[in-house]
Amino acid sequence: MNSNFNGEKGAADSGSFFLNQKNSKNASQIEFHISIETAKNGKEILSINGKAVHSRFAPEKEAYNIKFIAKSIIAVFGLGAGYHVKNLLLNNPDSYCIILEPLLPIFNRREEFLGELLNSRAFVINHIHDENIFVLLQNLMQREFLRLETYSNLCYKNLFPQSEIEFYKIVQQHLGIVMQNILTESNFLPLWNKNFLRNISQTAKIPFLRNTKKSVSEKNIAVICAAGPTLDSQIAQLKENRNKLTIFAADTALIPLTKSGIIPDIIVSLDGQYFTMGDFICTVPQESLCVIDALGYYDVAPRFQNAVFTISSYKENSLANYIFRKLNIIPEIVETGGTVTDYTLDLARKLGFKTFFFAGYDLSYPGLVTHCKNAPSWQSRIANSDYFAGIEDSMLKSIFTRRFKKAETANGKKVITDFVMDNYRNYLEYYLKSADDCVFFSASLNAVKIEGVKYLTLENLIADYPESCRIANSFFTTETQYVNSEDIKKLFSEITSDLYQYSQQLKNSIDSISEWTQENISELKFLIEKILNSYPFFKYFLLMTEIVLDRKHITQNNPEYFRHISFCLLQSVYFMIRELQKVQKRNEFDVKNL
Repeated sequence: MNSNFNGEKGAADSGSFFLNQKNSKNASQIEFHISIETAKNGKEILSINGKAVHSRFAPEKEAYNIKFIAKSIIAVFGLGAGYHVKNLLLNNPDSYCIILEPLLPIFNRREEFLGELLNSRAFVINHIHDENIFVLLQNLMQREFLRLETYSNLCYKNLFPQSEIEFYKIVQQHLGIVMQNILTESNFLPLWNKNFLRNISQTAKIPFLRNTKKSVSEKNIAVICAAGPTLDSQIAQLKENRNKLTIFAADTALIPLTKSGIIPDIIVSLDGQYFTMGDFICTVPQESLCVIDALGYYDVAPRFQNAVFTISSYKENSLANYIFRKLNIIPEIVETGGTVTDYTLDLARKLGFKTFFFAGYDLSYPGLVTHCKNAPSWQSRIANSDYFAGIEDSMLKSIFTRRFKKAETANGKKVITDFVMDNYRNYLEYYLKSADDCVFFSASLNAVKIEGVKYLTLENLIADYPESCRIANSFFTTETQYVNSEDIKKLFSEITSDLYQYSQQLKNSIDSISEWTQENISELKFLIEKILNSYPFFKYFLLMTEIVLDRKHITQNNPEYFRHISFCLLQSVYFMIRELQKVQKRNEFDVKNL
């Protein structure tokens, strides 16, 4: 270590440390004197304002005896010279550390203190409100279920007690959101996997889109159309300036656009549920390119002559990743914050657009209306309304049964939104911040205000644009990838046969256990590990069960854990066998009836 710490400053306000020093202008300044000392055994330690960060006798033994009962995410308050972090990771080899280091000079030397552990198992942040906390938790929990544990360095705990409390509170809040997302995904997992298997079996005719990045001018505008109420006010301008615009339509906006005489250049479909077909109960515009998520509803793609697959969920241990590797598919990965409109926006950006105009992307209920006219949801309310229960009553009932809240509009007024859409807005604002090479416009002054969006009418935005700004959809489909149907058939057959053998072994192993003790389940544990290593996508099927067991304090040290996990895994294997068999029979039926 070298002693270049002296004279560094931090800031504190009422005991709460301003972790990002750039934002500390308005805070009262406190000087932190950081120095290097030598412990009794010769190890170098840090000292902050005269207080030793680590033991003055044997700093390398800090946290040397701390071992948690299960795989964990360990939230650590204070990095210092990293002795405790190294021991935590040594004693918990399947765990990860997220470390808050509030002092910027120490944070800047994290690589020196942690070495190869940094960004592999140890992740250091400098600010309590660092958005990377959520991203880290999400990425780590996608691999497998991990408990949350905490550890505080005593020196940091004494220096910044309020920051310690806030750090753990924020980590807990973020983890709660991640866990809720996992539980939601677990509910949809069977549906998404079923859809994926059916969609992948169609890729001999419908290709995957890949390598989308193109050279697009700043004068080429991508209009992102959603089915929010303010789309109605944009229709006339979209139609009048059609040749200047490349129109991307979320599937929910397809009917409103086509009924107004606007044929989108690209239609995007994401939802995996069957009622998404309601978005296509119209004359399907075959000249449009339809981009379909591979987890989306499997009957959408065959309706289009020009259709391609992409995928939004590309997790390391997912079924999609497993199949892609086996079939040597390299798909375009499209990000989404949960809505088809986010998906559409990210696709347009990946296609090279840098100028965007939002139409109907309201994330709120302007005028207490849920959707634009002619959207499927609007049409269903018209169909179900009568003299005694009008469409307005139906919309109000729908809005106020949700966790609604008030928000500010772009023109400074108030608008009703809800908890879910407010989360979507947060994601969108985070996304726009990361897209600093792009500009975003909207004319929806009566909808919720979105930070990062400039509010301007479409007419004023494109007043001096040339008439030929529209880009033909054929420009985007030059690189696609088909998959040989025989390769798919062979792979599905091999997986089905292999899983059947595993199901027999797993059932026999479960049936042979008369008493669930550590000694009796050793063979079962080995078999579970073998199945998960061969087919890692089953880890996602087990996540919900693991979360429930954790809440009941049943960990891997308890034989009861393996009783529940083995039954869940067996049912998941059965499910996958059935779905593979259904896809193969469906494909055989389609071939016979060609």
